[in-house]
Amino acid sequence: MTSVRVHTRIAAPADVVWKVVSDAAAVASWVPAIARSSASGSTRQYEIHNGPVITEEIVTNDQVLRRFQHSIRSGLPIEAHLATIDVLEDRDGALVVYGADVEPQAAASMMAGLMSDALDGLRRFVEAGA
Repeated sequence: MTSVRVHTRIAAPADVVWKVVSDAAAVASWVPAIARSSASGSTRQYEIHNGPVITEEIVTNDQVLRRFQHSIRSGLPIEAHLATIDVLEDRDGALVVYGADVEPQAAASMMAGLMSDALDGLRRFVEAGA
């Protein structure tokens, strides 16, 4: 498996950022590529703009660690996937680290780009007053 990781700093308290990240059903509100999203139990589905519907398993949603993990189960040509978003306190704001292990290796650069876009969207969404 290949690992990728991106991060961003957000000018908001970690608890505020975590509230957004931990709301699995509302991921479409801050990830630019996602048209609509929903979640039920440990399953999340979302539709990419002009693209596939992706089904994920919510592996971890830990309020204490502020850690959200999700794994793509269908919708993309990926053999294995586990992603982790950690929201950490960082001076006057938050540091958000988004990492993923993905197979095949050829999907890693695509995944890193999507993750980077997601964090940019998260930063804009939160800093705009989410």
